[in-house]
Amino acid sequence: MLQKKPLVSIIMPIYNVSDYLKRSLDSIVEQDYENLDIILVDDGSTDGSGDICDAYRKKDSRILTLHKENGGQASARNVGLQYSRGELIAFIDSDDVVSPEYISRMLRVMQEKQCDIVQCGYARVLANDEQVLLGNFSLVTDGVRIQRYLYDKRYNPEPYDVLWNKLYKRELWEGIRFPDGRIHEDYAIAYRVFYKAERIAVIPDILYYYTIREGSTMRTRTVKSLLDWRQAEKERWQFYRREGLHRLAGLSMKSYYYQTLHCVGCNKLEISVRDSCMCECQKLFKKMLLYSNYSLKTRLGIFLTGIKIGAIGMRLLFLKNRRKLK
Repeated sequence: MLQKKPLVSIIMPIYNVSDYLKRSLDSIVEQDYENLDIILVDDGSTDGSGDICDAYRKKDSRILTLHKENGGQASARNVGLQYSRGELIAFIDSDDVVSPEYISRMLRVMQEKQCDIVQCGYARVLANDEQVLLGNFSLVTDGVRIQRYLYDKRYNPEPYDVLWNKLYKRELWEGIRFPDGRIHEDYAIAYRVFYKAERIAVIPDILYYYTIREGSTMRTRTVKSLLDWRQAEKERWQFYRREGLHRLAGLSMKSYYYQTLHCVGCNKLEISVRDSCMCECQKLFKKMLLYSNYSLKTRLGIFLTGIKIGAIGMRLLFLKNRRKLK
């Protein structure tokens, strides 16, 4: 039995997903937990998705539909947070489906374990309806320790980078918003939300079904995507350093280094941007070689990247000189 029935705000950003939206909304309104505040943020859709939202609003008084100019998923989620009224917060993407027990199961665990966040397992649903399950263990920990799973190769870090397979206490979001205009906005702030949580429960139950479709953010790799991911890595590293989380700072510095190195090697980036990333790589390379907490294997891997940095550096110098001659 649930101790009480707090209001749960479900926030859904929506943009041109008319082929998927009805099944997603059906899975929400058919939740076995009924005390819901369902916020649909139509981010300037042009395919009729906004009309579908309005139709569902007329049928269910728990639904609030908001229409705005297109500003990206981060912007839409921020609007949803602004209008949310619940004691608890959950995010669902508009092309995904959740189990009828998505809210009730996580809420029960939250109350039983006295947690600030509950994270469930989920399945990637591929184009042929094949499912890849992600979630096969249970734990209760704090917001610092759980972030080590982001860097532990024994575990898939993806469930800890995303924000949609979780139930949160509202106060965790005070002072935190998604970075407008950025891609991978989950990754950009997940660690900050985790850090504020005293207790987090991870459950193996597969309650969320994540649709892999062509054209989605995760399937579209662009220059902006690459640079936004690098910026998120940098901010995470700076955050850990500022908070005195030395072990996590070392792990995130390595991630930031390799993402920056990836930018250096991307031919689609402007030479000036690649050159700036090269300078950053060289600084990080020196820091990392002197960092005492890395294993010998990690140090060797970092050392070998120095050869790659040198080769790419020569290539960039050649391209810059050729441009000057023109």
